[in-house]
Amino acid sequence: MTSLLKKFANKVTGNSPDELNAKELSEINDCLDLCSDDTKHECLGDNDGTDNTYAREQKVWDSMKIETETKLYGSSTPSNLQIIIPTSVHDWKHDALSETYDEKSVPYQVSQFIKKHGDGKDSQGEVFKITGNCSSLPIQDILDIEYMKLRKSDLLLLPYFIWVRGIKYDDVVEKLSAMLPLLQDYSLSKGSPHTVASKQELIVKLQKIHPQVYSSDKQCCVLLCSHTTRDKRCGKTAPILKKTFESELMKYNGDDTEEEEEQKSQQTRDLYVPNDQDPMSKNKVMIVFINHIGGHKFVANCQVYLQKGL
Repeated sequence: MTSLLKKFANKVTGNSPDELNAKELSEINDCLDLCSDDTKHECLGDNDGTDNTYAREQKVWDSMKIETETKLYGSSTPSNLQIIIPTSVHDWKHDALSETYDEKSVPYQVSQFIKKHGDGKDSQGEVFKITGNCSSLPIQDILDIEYMKLRKSDLLLLPYFIWVRGIKYDDVVEKLSAMLPLLQDYSLSKGSPHTVASKQELIVKLQKIHPQVYSSDKQCCVLLCSHTTRDKRCGKTAPILKKTFESELMKYNGDDTEEEEEQKSQQTRDLYVPNDQDPMSKNKVMIVFINHIGGHKFVANCQVYLQKGL
């Protein structure tokens, strides 16, 4: 799995070719050691096969029609910019951004920005795909009525791991449109390894458009589709998938001796604390529910973004 995540990290950060060769594809397939019916309990750490929790969760999967024959690799086009909006809930109307919230809201205005620029091109003439999602991330200021009505919100810009804080609904289209060329230029520079300094330069430029722009210190963002209104299968499988991610990540948070703690990499220490969805927490991984991302016949659906340098 470590090898697989490193390959994803290289793809996300632009440190590998756009296409994987046959050897690399074979290595990824080797990493994806899927559990068979004979080994599924061992895969989940349940060697005697008596885990009632596992049985209940497996029953959920067994009851659903899920596509297993279609080739998955390369079937999805990654977004060059994915805008994540905190809403504190995990289900939305069918069209989450434009139907759940009114025109005087940040999600609706993000949808208008995407309509305007969603399939535009960068300065090199390449398609620059933009998507947006409502998320379960908590609204940061529950005492601010503007935040609670989503007339003002924070936006997480992926794969850049950049926060735009406190943007008002009537500024969304104008300010994101002004930021777009800067993000595109930064994306085009992937031939040169991105550094903390180069990202800070980008942030300084973005702050001239909107002062409250900050870098996220997260190492990884895991997005799980929980959009029950759109497809009940996602609503059923997302919580199970979240719990599975949590159980694996928490293995890095065991009670170590003082010597072991000192030797443990700073990148993996306190990798994940469950039920802490605060973007400002010390968690190095965010696990977030989001609305529809397509491909629901392949549930459960997951997107993983990694910061450079993992």
